[in-house]
Amino acid sequence: MRKMERKNSPKKGTSCAPPKSHPLLKRYEMALATFDRALTANPADADAWKAKGDLLCQLDRCDEAVTCYERVLAIHPDDEAVCSKARTLLNRLKVYEESISSFNRILTENPMDINALSGKAVLLFYLKHYDESVACCDRVLAQIQDEATIWSTKGASLYYLRRYKKTVSACDRALSLDPYDASSWYYKGAALLSLKRYEEAVSCCVR
Repeated sequence: MRKMERKNSPKKGTSCAPPKSHPLLKRYEMALATFDRALTANPADADAWKAKGDLLCQLDRCDEAVTCYERVLAIHPDDEAVCSKARTLLNRLKVYEESISSFNRILTENPMDINALSGKAVLLFYLKHYDESVACCDRVLAQIQDEATIWSTKGASLYYLRRYKKTVSACDRALSLDPYDASSWYYKGAALLSLKRYEEAVSCCVR
């Protein structure tokens, strides 16, 4: 199959996975666990809610970050900085939803449009609609096999669906196309860890 031009699809080497390299991301996850313990002990700790929201924002987990900021505002309704952050994230989520609606209109006319399917797959991941993201990825990959971004997106979605063996396979395909894709190394390593394949997981972490 000839590779098609995708002007509006994600750029090669860009994925929907977390924006940081995986060793740093692991530290972020440990920090989130620390915040969760603190908030279990003291649910009224506005500073912990704010810090957790900021961290989730860095990880592009927008809906969860908004929830944290709402907890801050429930304690300190006049916190303008937090209110501004929450508005920004809500606007971003609205843009994602509107973009998906645009892609759906395109796909109504042409169900196999590569641009629309690729963009929709990534945005569905951001919105945590993992099953639908995988389905979109599969529709893209039925037409073209050499898109690292789509394999990476599929692997990340499969990880959150706890389909760890399939995560490893998808990430391997992504890495065969782009060996420097940090997000694929991360999700592969995380999946291997869940499968208790510890030595292989360690080798992913040092990449």
